Amino acid sequence: MPLIACPDCGAHVSDAAVVCPQCGFPLRREALERASTRRDRFGASSSNKTGLIVGLVVVGGLFMVVVIGILAAIAIPRFTVAAQRAKEQEGEGLLKLAYTQEMTYYADNGRYARTFEELKTAGWAEPPAPRYYEVEIASADSTDFCLHALPLPGAEVKPIRVGVTGAMERGARCGEYGGDSTTVAQEATGVLRDVYGGVRSWWHEHQRPPATEAELVEAYPGLKSDPDFSIGLTPVGSGGMCVHIAPRATPPAPVALSMDSGGNVYAGDGCSGSPIERVWR
Repeated sequence: MPLIACPDCGAHVSDAAVVCPQCGFPLRREALERASTRRDRFGASSSNKTGLIVGLVVVGGLFMVVVIGILAAIAIPRFTVAAQRAKEQEGEGLLKLAYTQEMTYYADNGRYARTFEELKTAGWAEPPAPRYYEVEIASADSTDFCLHALPLPGAEVKPIRVGVTGAMERGARCGEYGGDSTTVAQEATGVLRDVYGGVRSWWHEHQRPPATEAELVEAYPGLKSDPDFSIGLTPVGSGGMCVHIAPRATPPAPVALSMDSGGNVYAGDGCSGSPIERVWR
């Protein structure tokens, strides 16, 4: 193999050598450039592909984490609401059963049962041991009653109540308000409708509307015993009246309604302004 002298150090090296083994001087630059180009094409390119794959995996993993987080944020609250609703259905079921028995008792006795002992004569039977609620008869007389399902110790549920109308109200015991002022106004209007029914009967018998609270009590015996509302009467002119009603407990917003001789309901206690509803058709 022919030898050549290194231009830098003078050492004798093979003419096929790319660099001088003694000093490292490049003897064949074209060979070095080809080797460098080959490394860039295959070695560096392969490294870039590996990095790209790793980057895609990382991005994909982050995307999946985000998607799972979004789904969890949507599903968990819905699951919580559904679980809470399932618990409340136990209380509603107990109240519906007691409500039906109260109606049966009234049909037989002309008044509502005040205790479950009385209600047993209408077919009431103790339900299987409930998990979340117990039912109580909070009040009952000849015209009205209020039942509520109260949470058992340790049960994370809200109380539920039902009155003679059969409307369930979650979040409130008898004698208090858990709903908004709209709910309170609707209940007050329902009471005024019952009051006006008694007033019409009394009016038909006496040929005039009640003029005093004592006469209104005759027309509507539940006037003084209503657990939720205080009801009063103010005579108006000749042969007129204004019945005013307000909740006994403090609702979320002040609510007061009034009703005139024609069954028109007004906001406030003065039977003035524009009627907001008519309780008799």
